[in-house]
Amino acid sequence: MRALLVGLLVLVSGCSERSNEQVANTDNEASFTTSPAPPPEEEGTPYSAPADPNATYSLLSVKPVKGGNIIAMTRRVGSSGTSYSNREIDCGAQLARYIGEGDTREEAEKPSSNPGEMAALVEGSSSHAAVQAACTKS
Repeated sequence: MRALLVGLLVLVSGCSERSNEQVANTDNEASFTTSPAPPPEEEGTPYSAPADPNATYSLLSVKPVKGGNIIAMTRRVGSSGTSYSNREIDCGAQLARYIGEGDTREEAEKPSSNPGEMAALVEGSSSHAAVQAACTKS
């Protein structure tokens, strides 16, 4: 009986062991998370948003519109996933409004049914950072 128990213990302990490489890989994977890379055609121009330091932001496009404003498409990649925002911006007055948002670029390009009025920016916000990046490019 004793031999059977010893054999069983050896068998169980052998099955639960992992190689040092497996342990190292698991430890490294648990110590950080990575966000999925954007599609190659959507590289954009990176910019930082101090209010959201754990996410990465990119300015994807800037287009002039009638009246002197611009439309800027941005992408945020963070722990909650990827999202896109389309903003109308008045660079001179430092005003902006969301005109589209979504989990895909196509969703964000669809006009919002009620975009609201242009509003002043809160310094340091992610919208402020997006406007600064877009106005620099326009």
